[in-house]
Amino acid sequence: MLIHKGLTPQTILLKESLSDVNAVLARMAAALAPSLGLEESLVRNAVTARERVRSTAVTDGSAIPHCRLAGIDRFGVALLTADPPITWDARGHLVDLVLMIAGPASAVSDHLRILANASRLLSSPTFRDRLRSAGKPEQVIRLVRVAEEIIEQQRHRDGMLGEVRGATGDLSDLEAAIAALEWP
Repeated sequence: MLIHKGLTPQTILLKESLSDVNAVLARMAAALAPSLGLEESLVRNAVTARERVRSTAVTDGSAIPHCRLAGIDRFGVALLTADPPITWDARGHLVDLVLMIAGPASAVSDHLRILANASRLLSSPTFRDRLRSAGKPEQVIRLVRVAEEIIEQQRHRDGMLGEVRGATGDLSDLEAAIAALEWP
């Protein structure tokens, strides 16, 4: 499973002005739940519970709230850009890029692959800049697809151990592909 396959125009929320992390999680869960045939409260409660265990805020203004749920057979992904950024956690992380992932409880391997891809994408300064400038959901889907194709090519070439050894690995191919991408 790849991130771009779980995104839809309805699950991409651009330049949202929300008050806090709870408002972000509720807004994203409301967008994501219908694509999975779920109630909004189920997704919201699951990602909120996961967030309480440990903040999903990562570097440079992004967060990756996620959950695994019984009773579903596919992944769903929502993406939100916040304007202005919101304080995400008690450590004061300011977040303006949020990628929410919900998937089947039994699909641990796919869940980890999606999280790894999300981490790689969001570690790219060029990806983050392009995401922040996106004006249409279709641009976001194209951006994620192109960037994720590069990540998957690197993973195929270097293997998972190469990725683990290199942490985020060499981002030059990813940065170049994103920089060359023209908006539709």
